[in-house]
Amino acid sequence: MPLGATVSQSEVMDWVPGSHASTFGGNPISCRAALATIELLEEGLIENASRIGGYILEELIQLQKEFELIGDIRGKGLMMVLSSSETGRQRKGGPREKRGHSGLF
Repeated sequence: MPLGATVSQSEVMDWVPGSHASTFGGNPISCRAALATIELLEEGLIENASRIGGYILEELIQLQKEFELIGDIRGKGLMMVLSSSETGRQRKGGPREKRGHSGLF
């Protein structure tokens, strides 16, 4: 759902009402969807993502020990990055062609 907002300090946001707009601002359906999402996050989805993400990270680290193809692993919550290399583990931050392909889990 498209939703946009302009947020700043009150000293900056002293425009006359209606003098500034957002392409995605003010859509009542999008606003309701955003509020429902915030409610879900506050009811435990953030903690669940952290818990499940920690489990996935631990499992990926175990797989990394077994498979040389797995390079760098990092992430937060359920957003994970795993880099792989056909030539084995490469140093983090090396040239792209030496690091191999990166994927987002």
